[in-house]
Amino acid sequence: MTITEKKKVLAASPLFAGLPDEILLRAAEAAEELTFARGEKLAPRENGRVIGVIVSGAAWAVKPKEHGSVTMNIMGANDVFGAATIMGGELPSTEVRAKKAVRALVFSAESFLSLMESDFGVTRCFCRYLTDRIRFLTGRVECMAGSSAAEKLMRYLEKNSENGVYHIAIGMDALAKAISLSRATLYRALDELEKNGKIARKGREIRLI
Repeated sequence: MTITEKKKVLAASPLFAGLPDEILLRAAEAAEELTFARGEKLAPRENGRVIGVIVSGAAWAVKPKEHGSVTMNIMGANDVFGAATIMGGELPSTEVRAKKAVRALVFSAESFLSLMESDFGVTRCFCRYLTDRIRFLTGRVECMAGSSAAEKLMRYLEKNSENGVYHIAIGMDALAKAISLSRATLYRALDELEKNGKIARKGREIRLI
């Protein structure tokens, strides 16, 4: 990617949105373009702590368990990964892995912290991003607290829809894992919500009623 292309990608990410061209230029020069094959780990990295922005492809954050794993989040273009690692401390057990081939702009912890130290705007964007993540995770906890599969699904759809519409971007398996349901239970929950007039389905689109 050219520096101009990197700047455009970074300007669309929550880490640098609204920052002046001078800062975007420095960030673009510090960012390393990397590609990750399906199943490859984006973060944490064995060769150091990193933070990155997905350019294209899809990834998911998964928390390993004794038997399998739990999907914590599904990510696509402009989404950020690795934010929980760059400030030091114990590395989180959650891993970010490529669901499809991923292209990303990646910063070492040192280079990103240097950007934060040199311009408060980067620090403000980072803090705003972390605040949004806290709100998102709080919503996930509330979603998981539902007493039935249909309630869990409805809360998830309400939290993640745009203008009353949720698009199934990756697939039903990924959606089921995101809500900690089996695929069969997810379909039953969808049928229940549709039968009760709470949603309407058309292809990969779920409209809240």
